[in-house]
Amino acid sequence: MDPRHAWRHGLGSCRMTCDRTITHMMEGEMSILTTRGCLILATVLVTGCGGGSDEASVTPDEFTGDGGGGAAGGGEETAEAGPMIPTEGDPDDHHLGHGDLFAGLQPYVHGTVYVEPVVEVEPAAATGEGTFAMVRTGEQMQTAHFWHTHKADPDEIRVGVIALVSERKDAEGRYAAPETVEQAYDHRWWLARIVSVAPLETKGYVWVAGGYEVAPDAIRILEGDDSPALDVPGDEDAHFVSTGLWVAGIQPLPDKGTVYASLCAEVAPFDGGEGRFLDLSNGKIFDTAHAWKTRIAKPKQIQKGVHVLVPDIKDRAVYRAPQTREEALFNRWWFVKVEKKKKGTVVVEGSYEVDMDALRIVE
Repeated sequence: MDPRHAWRHGLGSCRMTCDRTITHMMEGEMSILTTRGCLILATVLVTGCGGGSDEASVTPDEFTGDGGGGAAGGGEETAEAGPMIPTEGDPDDHHLGHGDLFAGLQPYVHGTVYVEPVVEVEPAAATGEGTFAMVRTGEQMQTAHFWHTHKADPDEIRVGVIALVSERKDAEGRYAAPETVEQAYDHRWWLARIVSVAPLETKGYVWVAGGYEVAPDAIRILEGDDSPALDVPGDEDAHFVSTGLWVAGIQPLPDKGTVYASLCAEVAPFDGGEGRFLDLSNGKIFDTAHAWKTRIAKPKQIQKGVHVLVPDIKDRAVYRAPQTREEALFNRWWFVKVEKKKKGTVVVEGSYEVDMDALRIVE
């Protein structure tokens, strides 16, 4: 099997096949929310549709393991010779000296997934699994999740595309390209979906799932990636929400209590039946019938019993509007009904108080 077609065995769109809810405590009250969880254990980031609980993902910033065994950190690995780090690499290809092949033990579904630069030991068998030696450690792994990659061209950096990024950071804390062969291999690599290119022209970086800032020249592309390359149309409003974005989740608007949803880009047309969306907070692609266009609510539209969309951001005890694009994209939003209006704020079900200028309504 040609490794350049191994994508079909590794990555792809994740169809949401389970509607799972958990009970969530908010200020002593109970509400139902949908959950999308991912968790890294040791050096593995385990991902999957609906798997795990809604705990915060362990991220590249938070990882505290020693890195032994590489990105996969488990599964079919056996100790071999020591590291295979070359002494020379191609400066135009992130200083990689063993080619462009990367592998890991997990497919990409959402969040971040660690992978390793590898050398092929045995080609993929009929099962799709090949045997690879990790350049950083010399250990071997058997996996079906391997990809040829190349340094991204500017026109390939699009919302929805999966980026391969080195764990190296620059002085500003931004993920940056390796500048030497040693840096190309001393730092691990990880996958994350591009979720916003809005800061690219003004600030020189893009956002990937989880809200991580990545320099565009640090990104590699997985060859054969059939992820959608999206443009998000429309102007942003005062909440930093583009008119081209949707709010989507896996539950309908609530009769009582709250339901969480996320800002999403439309992947496949939504005509009121079922559409496909990219969750901009965590990079997951999912299908759902529960999606809405929203706009900032006007005071006269805020009446008792009306559903409003609230950002999960608050100062002290009052929920407020997002003040940056980052806050809008990477914080959750929730639907709830209005109970009463106050001067400058409203009280919603559960006795939560929200600044009036933070509210959105369904179009």
